[in-house]
Amino acid sequence: MCEIKGLSAINDIVICHCIHCKVVFFWNRNVIINFKEEEFRAFSRSIEKMEFDQLAVVFPDERERMIVPTADTNINLSFDKEEWKDVQAATQEALCMQEVYELMKL
Repeated sequence: MCEIKGLSAINDIVICHCIHCKVVFFWNRNVIINFKEEEFRAFSRSIEKMEFDQLAVVFPDERERMIVPTADTNINLSFDKEEWKDVQAATQEALCMQEVYELMKL
């Protein structure tokens, strides 16, 4: 059974993981993406490299948003500039917290 520990929570972004099965859960409002630990690290590295101002597009509601692909080619995430800052901060914080939890096991 999963024992969920929080890694980060910034506005609508919540990132947790199970300390037993090592699954990382990335919540954004009503969307949850499950990652294996290495998948989450790869996702975080890709997030770190993306720049909003270079990749943003104007959506039909006339707001600029960035489209972030997921492992499922049929599903993409979109974030406005403020949400994007939250995603970047939350993923970095989550990576740091994973390291803390790993060190605490020693």
